[in-house]
Order: sequence, then structure tokens, then C-alpha cells
Amino acid sequence: MIAAALVLHGNVAGPVLFGWLGVAGAVFLARVTSWVVMARCRASPRTRLHVLAVGFSMAGGAWGLLPVLMIGEAGQEQFIFVGFVIAGLTAAALASLCWHLPAFFGFLAGATLPLAGARLLVGGSDFLAMGTTILLYFILLCLTGYRYAATILETLDLQSAVRDALHRLDETRAELERAKRHKWRVTPILPLAAEPARPAEPDSGETAVGFEAAGRAATSPSRR
Repeated sequence: MIAAALVLHGNVAGPVLFGWLGVAGAVFLARVTSWVVMARCRASPRTRLHVLAVGFSMAGGAWGLLPVLMIGEAGQEQFIFVGFVIAGLTAAALASLCWHLPAFFGFLAGATLPLAGARLLVGGSDFLAMGTTILLYFILLCLTGYRYAATILETLDLQSAVRDALHRLDETRAELERAKRHKWRVTPILPLAAEPARPAEPDSGETAVGFEAAGRAATSPSRR
């Protein structure tokens, strides 16, 4: 901000340049104050995101105010310089803010749309071409930022799913280790298979009597 003011100093009227510096400085102080207050009050994440979006939208609007104030006060070289500065800032915002689209879109729209409008208002073939190019640049960055945000959300969802799967795997491993250390030895009670019936063994006394009777029958003479 200060570097841009130093480059433009001497080519842009002092009141215009210092007025813009005052607005940009007030926006910067407001953003810093809001973050300090939220840190002390322990604001919720949702509130922090809202304040982040509003703050970056105000910062983008402060940069977009510069080319509007330069209408009729600066030449083509100064407009080109401011355009390069804003293009660099919005490209950096694409890398750092695309995870939160309201903040990114707010900064992008606040910085580029006034720049495109200022060049279209100045008129002339060169400024009309530059204004149209800036509008195309705005549309391209919007599409790219949306795609980047979708990719980041998909990556976060995959990381969350992998983290949950690893947690469940660790729990399963812990249960297996506990089972190995404290396993129960349970003998299953199964019904015994029915054994085949054995023939009854004769009594020893009965067996001796039977053999004696058989012997007498064999030695006695046969009767006719």
C-alpha cells in the first residue's frame, strides 16, 4: 500500500493519494481491531469467518477505490501500474483465500470490478480493451477459485475418512491385543457319540456248568 503510494506520488494529485491512504489505513486498523476483540472475547469460528469475509471485502474495496479516484488525475501508465498491483493481489488471494469463498469473492469483486469500471469510464480503445480484459480476468478467477475450493473440501473429506478408518483400525488392533493377553480357555461340551452295544459276557459260573454238561453228554453211550 505504502509502496504503491510512493510510486504514484508526483503523478497523482496529493489530496487524492492521501485520501486513499487514509481510507486504506482506516480499513487496516478496523481489521486489526476486530481480530483483537474476537481473540479476547473468544468468538466462535462462525463469527470469525464472517468477520474475515467482511474484512477482506473492505480491503478489496479500498484497493478498488484507488483507480476510481484516479479518473482524470492520472495517465495510462499509472492505470497500468495499479492494474498490475491489483492483479498480483487478487492472484495471491486465490492461493490464500480460496478455502473460504465469501472472503475471496469479496476481495476479488471489491478490487477488480471498480478497476474495470474506471477504465471503461475513461474511454478510448486502449482503456476499453483493458477494462474488458479485467472483466474476463474476474470471471476466470471466480471459476478457478470455486474449483480450488471444491478440491480443498474433497481433500478434507478424504482426510477425515482416512483418519476415522485409522482410528477404527487402531481400536481393532487394541482389542485383538487384549484378547491375546486375556483370552478365555473354554472347553466345549459336546454330546458323546453313541457307542455300539456290546454282547453280554456270560457269568464264569454259568460257563463252567455249561462245559461240564457238554462233557457228560459226549462221554455217555448213546441210547437207542
